[in-house]
Amino acid sequence: MKQEIASVTNYKALESDPFVARFSDGIGLLYFLFILFLIALFIFEGIFLNLLGKMWELMMYCCRRGWSAEAKEVQEEKAEAKEEVLEEEGLEVVSDDIAKDLSLAALTKFFARVQSEYDDFV
Repeated sequence: MKQEIASVTNYKALESDPFVARFSDGIGLLYFLFILFLIALFIFEGIFLNLLGKMWELMMYCCRRGWSAEAKEVQEEKAEAKEEVLEEEGLEVVSDDIAKDLSLAALTKFFARVQSEYDDFV
C-alpha cells in the first residue's frame, strides 16, 4: 500500500498520465502557468476592480452631497435675507400659510403697499 502511494506521488508516475504529461515539460508548464495567471487576473478584475469602482462611486456621491449641502445652505441664507428685506419693505404679503395671509398685520402691509403703488401711479 505504501509503495502504491509512493508510486502515485512520484513525478515520473505522474508523467505516465497523458493529461499531466502535457504539462510536465517546459512549454506545457508555461501554458499551465499562463492559464492560472488568466484565472487570477479575472478574479482580480471581478473582485478588486469592482470594489475600487464602488468605493470611487461612494466617494463621489459623498463629495457631491457635501457640496450640494453647502450650496443649499448658501441659497437658503440668500432666500432668508431676501425675505427679510421684502418683509421690511412691506412687499412680502403672500405666503403658504393662509392664516398668516389673512392676519391683520399682513393686510395692513398689503394696504400700505397698494396705497404707495397707487400714489406712484397718480
